[in-house]
Amino acid sequence: MPILKETDDNKACISRLCQSNPGCIRSLVELVECYGPVHNPHIEALGLFHLLDEFEIYGTEIYILWNDKCNQDIEKFILLIRATQFNIVTLKNLKRMAEDQRRQFNFTDKDFELIKDQVKDALE
Repeated sequence: MPILKETDDNKACISRLCQSNPGCIRSLVELVECYGPVHNPHIEALGLFHLLDEFEIYGTEIYILWNDKCNQDIEKFILLIRATQFNIVTLKNLKRMAEDQRRQFNFTDKDFELIKDQVKDALE
């Protein structure tokens, strides 16, 4: 069941999604900063926050995806969220990755390149 409210700003979303996990907080703050002056970081980040909420990925799971699965590469992390949005990566597999801190279920750089092409096609 979603925990975010429509009226939540980035700060409130980060607080709710991270459940006091400092690594999660760091990853989502970086996500907001990633968009910088080129995009509207509030709109872009809020959309991704609501996808994480829809997927029921929170706290430690977000941290594992960003840190262990994406090697703290925020672009890969965003790509993984978007790939799940378009069912390029199934929600089941995303959840499996989020629960796998031992790194038994990972994507290679080549996998991420293929996923990137598929997401790009889905956005067009």
